[in-house]
Amino acid sequence: MRNSSYGRIDKRSLRTRIASAVSAVFISVSVFHGCAMPFGKSIGQSNTAVRQFFAMDTMMRIELQGKDAEVAADAAQALIEKYDSLWSALDEKSEISSINISAGSGAIKVTDETFQIIKESLKQAEYTHGAFDPTVGLLLELWGFRKEINHIPSTEQLQIALAGVSWKNVNVDDEDCSVQLADPNTRLDLGGIAKGYATDRLKELLAQYEIDRALINLGGNICVIGEKEDGSAYKVAITDPLDTNQFLGIVYAKDVAVITSGGYERYLEVEGFRYSHIMNPFSGSPSETDLASVSIVSTHGAMGDALSTALMVMGLDQAISFWKNNPDFGVVMCTMSGELYCSSNLRDVFIPENDKEVTYFESA
Repeated sequence: MRNSSYGRIDKRSLRTRIASAVSAVFISVSVFHGCAMPFGKSIGQSNTAVRQFFAMDTMMRIELQGKDAEVAADAAQALIEKYDSLWSALDEKSEISSINISAGSGAIKVTDETFQIIKESLKQAEYTHGAFDPTVGLLLELWGFRKEINHIPSTEQLQIALAGVSWKNVNVDDEDCSVQLADPNTRLDLGGIAKGYATDRLKELLAQYEIDRALINLGGNICVIGEKEDGSAYKVAITDPLDTNQFLGIVYAKDVAVITSGGYERYLEVEGFRYSHIMNPFSGSPSETDLASVSIVSTHGAMGDALSTALMVMGLDQAISFWKNNPDFGVVMCTMSGELYCSSNLRDVFIPENDKEVTYFESA
């Protein structure tokens, strides 16, 4: 039997590790290069609220400023926790689990919240030509990213699982808000879009309150609402995937989401080889391309979340080609050899650390 270990999967240490990671990210978001303002000492406790909690298998942090900060922060946390209970593939009582259990049989009626995120995931799957696919749930199970197992799936197991991997196997009915999985081997997993989608819904929620600005970190998915009091942008640091103690650079962010995917975040290690948690829906195996990380800058969190996964699966050349034909978002990519590539629409938004060399590419 192969010796196996699970990077950042041990539940007893997961919360501690993620809490540390979230704190590090928020140091970069809130105080990097003096970014503490407007959440610094000049802000009174009466109009600033911070919530840090565990949901969606990761640590969340919501930091708000405004007249309604406290009540809005409570509402935001409640919304995230509601989504977690509805969408968790690990919770047998969730609506996603109910859909998965009924795969290959009848349709399942779900809440509007679940129905809408599934429709959005199908939209993004079509947009990315299947590079992002919400039906990789069985693959994640086989590869041990849900339960600790001590072997790599056999070719036969992967072939069976792959037969059910296709977003086209998901049938939705708008009339009765129901979802059906056409193939008995199809399993939904919304991990590649849920946090980004949640940031979109949080923006809608917070718009109902008197909130001046917000910094939202959903397990590394950063969303900035508003700007600093002096009108300048926040500075969001992107971690170097090859040296996580360093940064690739800074994104100057106003009213955008900055979402990063990389194999360094969560992985399975077997005999010294790391397998990324990012699944390739075409091969049935963890993604292995020339990219170490992909960071998306977008006003659309769900799209950004899905794209960060999809472009990792595509690899550098295909990812650049995809962006050239769909330049409605920004992207920063780091290759396995440490080279930086950036879309031209971020030329004045992304500032590389230590004058790192960047290759910019233009739209078609």
